[in-house]
Amino acid sequence: MRLLIISHAAETTGAPISCLQLTREFRKLGVELRVILRRGGVLAQQFEKIATTTVWRTSPQFSFADAANITWRYGPVMGAKCLRNPDRPYCLSKTEQIAADSIVASVNAWAPDAIYANTTHCGDVIDLLQTPAPIFTHVRELAPTIVALDPLRRQSSLDKTRFFFCASQAVATDLEKQFHIAPDRLCVEPPAVAISESDVPGTPTEKNETEVRFGLAADDRLIAGAGTLTPRKGPDLFFAAAASAVKKYHGPGRLVFVWLGEGEMHSSLLDRTRAAGLDDQIFFPGAIPDPLPVFRRAAAVMVTSTEDPYPRVAIEGAAMGAQILAFEGGGGAVDLIRDLNAGTVIDGFDASAMGARACETAAAWKGPDTALSRRVIAARSVKKSAARILQMINSLK
Repeated sequence: MRLLIISHAAETTGAPISCLQLTREFRKLGVELRVILRRGGVLAQQFEKIATTTVWRTSPQFSFADAANITWRYGPVMGAKCLRNPDRPYCLSKTEQIAADSIVASVNAWAPDAIYANTTHCGDVIDLLQTPAPIFTHVRELAPTIVALDPLRRQSSLDKTRFFFCASQAVATDLEKQFHIAPDRLCVEPPAVAISESDVPGTPTEKNETEVRFGLAADDRLIAGAGTLTPRKGPDLFFAAAASAVKKYHGPGRLVFVWLGEGEMHSSLLDRTRAAGLDDQIFFPGAIPDPLPVFRRAAAVMVTSTEDPYPRVAIEGAAMGAQILAFEGGGGAVDLIRDLNAGTVIDGFDASAMGARACETAAAWKGPDTALSRRVIAARSVKKSAARILQMINSLK
């Protein structure tokens, strides 16, 4: 089978990482692959090692002549929007349009049997591909994010997709109830991880490096969080829960909180932490290349998202044996907790209640929960996920 994969980006965030890992597994399963990256990024070279990979948008200069071309294609409103913000979908400059036409011609000549798009953000690429191959979209967004998409891109992604893989039950419910997608065009396929049981113990060096990085004594307890520092990920709730917890904690050692990730809220969170005098117990160190050693050392991973279809951090943390704490209504992390007995669901986006549960979990921690690791690694295996996806594509293409 020839499978064209479209990834909306090649950044080190959840959806592109999931897409990259699935692409590796598809290759191992003997699938002939090509990849289109809607945007480039640091993962591009890893995609290139697996299959022929092309970047759709490279963002060259955008001129009035380019805006005139967009106006001719899509109308004056789109032309004006593109002139204000050329980074919008469909706002291809003449140079980008020539490159896109070349990609389309190459894809047509290759003649894929099916197309796998890693998110609904790929709709503008789907819209311009001239191929009869059926499209399968892995929806990793909840309704608010889908609604916020450019209407033309959203319509293309939803209307042209043959079948939807949904990152969580919440995603499937949104597609059915808010976008009127028939249930027989949906199945739940959560993100998966390329982690084996041999990865769980880690090494003494990794443990020592984590403890040195955050000033942890052997008896100190660590609570982790991770993700891009944007409002929907709830880093403000993470800080509030942590600030509440460190004042209430009476278990062994000190209680320390670490959020791994960068984003627009980074500076303000650092300022709040310093102002509260908690910068020796609450850390926002930015992104680190490999978060797994931190999760191995953590008693729990707090998922404070208010809207998150199924955060990879929850799966990775549980695979390392850390309990998962998440808010009811926040998205797919609740599925993981309930399906695999992976932690605790907290009602009402209550930061104080989250902090109290973090205290209890930390005080009871005796090391990684190996039984939890085994459950999660078995249930969220990227190898099994890739096989299920291919089986569904083969049955419907």
